[in-house]
Amino acid sequence: MKSILSMERREIVSSSDVTKYFSKCRDLTKKNKRTFIFKNNKPDLVMLDIREYEDIQTKLNLLEDIDISLLVKERVANDNGKRYSMDDIAEKYGLERK
Repeated sequence: MKSILSMERREIVSSSDVTKYFSKCRDLTKKNKRTFIFKNNKPDLVMLDIREYEDIQTKLNLLEDIDISLLVKERVANDNGKRYSMDDIAEKYGLERK
């Protein structure tokens, strides 16, 4: 997968071109997997092919799973065995349990 920070000229279109030539921009996006849309000569939006979007989402989900797994391992490694009940927490923070 290409870096999101690097873009090639063929991936860039103006917002006015998207408005005028949406079908061509869509085809360009299908071909390149992404299109950067510029407004006033500055990056404004990115249009992604659905497969590229799904791939990014899958990778983000995997990273989140890895992050959670590392957090669990850290907590298990540092577990002191002390546990708190909901009543203990409610009492400590002055909360009423229903």
